[in-house]
Amino acid sequence: MCALHIYIYIYIVRWQYQFETNGFCGDALDTLNVVVIKINPKAWPDTLICPGQPVQLFSAGGYEYNWLSSKYLTDSTLQNPIANPEKTFPFIVKISKGKCFKMDTALINVHPKPQQIIEPEYTIHYGESVLLDLNHDFSYSWRPATYLSCKNCPITNSKPEEDILYYFSYQDSKSCLLTDSIKINVIFPLYIANTLTPNGDGKNDIFYAKSYLVKKFEMDIFDRWGIHLFHSDDINYGWDGTYKGNLQQQDVYVWKIRYTKIHSKKIIQQVGHVNLIK
Repeated sequence: MCALHIYIYIYIVRWQYQFETNGFCGDALDTLNVVVIKINPKAWPDTLICPGQPVQLFSAGGYEYNWLSSKYLTDSTLQNPIANPEKTFPFIVKISKGKCFKMDTALINVHPKPQQIIEPEYTIHYGESVLLDLNHDFSYSWRPATYLSCKNCPITNSKPEEDILYYFSYQDSKSCLLTDSIKINVIFPLYIANTLTPNGDGKNDIFYAKSYLVKKFEMDIFDRWGIHLFHSDDINYGWDGTYKGNLQQQDVYVWKIRYTKIHSKKIIQQVGHVNLIK
């Protein structure tokens, strides 16, 4: 029990030392093993790419790899992930052997996109148009071409009848093929009939308020004495001219409508009249 044995494990490069100890039990010769970890971290490539161009990153020199930012990476725990940076970005990887680690960096430089003096999103009222004016130094291709005055021009006019997302593609001076987008939101008016004829002929049998896109909606119907006859919180559910199951008399009725349009936070309230004709 008097012999002394010391082992220090650090991996890879081995050094062995022998030493002699003296004690009450006598002399002893023992060995000290020192194993030293060596990590030669490597991360590459350092390169220049076009915006939106994927590039594979590589790393070596260890047993485990962890890229310190998952931004723009398919998987930050892979040794060789795919990166798709939108701008110049340093990808730093932690390369480990056991409890030891070192860092290295792959620097991906990204060509800056040409300046486009245009908004990424527009909100208009139905019937309005938007002039889309791009950088005139390049040739463009628009998709879809729906509602556009020109599908391959730097200047085009759009008068959409619905929400639409346009993509435009072009090649810049660095021969990079670029694609970007513009969203146009359309706010639709509310159409309200002025006549209700509940005679079963399929025409104006139900009193509706109609719009293409409404976020919130409430409608109430009153007679001329202010008696509440009908309520709806669904724009697709209208009044059939009855109250408690009885068809009301031919007369003028008051409607009150409150609604919020898609792409707007404003609560709009309208009051009007509908003629019930038998």
